[in-house]
Amino acid sequence: MNISEAEFVILDILWDHPPLTIGQIIARVPEAQQWHESTIKTMVARLTKKGHISRAKDGKQYFYQAVTKKSAVLADESKSFIHKFFAGNVGPLMAYFAKHKNLTAADIEQINQIIKELKDD
Repeated sequence: MNISEAEFVILDILWDHPPLTIGQIIARVPEAQQWHESTIKTMVARLTKKGHISRAKDGKQYFYQAVTKKSAVLADESKSFIHKFFAGNVGPLMAYFAKHKNLTAADIEQINQIIKELKDD
């Protein structure tokens, strides 16, 4: 899908608050990013060109909204991560987290519930 971390910030804003003007997008970018307005406008233009967001004119302003669904980006990024670090296998990923992330009883219960639901399908 080819979405950078910076572009994801813009998409995340649009997933949460569609549609927005460029000024509203700029106002919602976290201050921690320390991006200039021109940087944000460039990313919005890039995402529009890539087809991840659309724009519609209303009066004198353009309103932007995400076209690409968050679930599609999550699925694509997850597959890429698992392929890159775990040769495409989910088992080693689960083993890694089980060994290194101190899973709580609630985490384990949630994983067991997911496995149960997958088995029932």
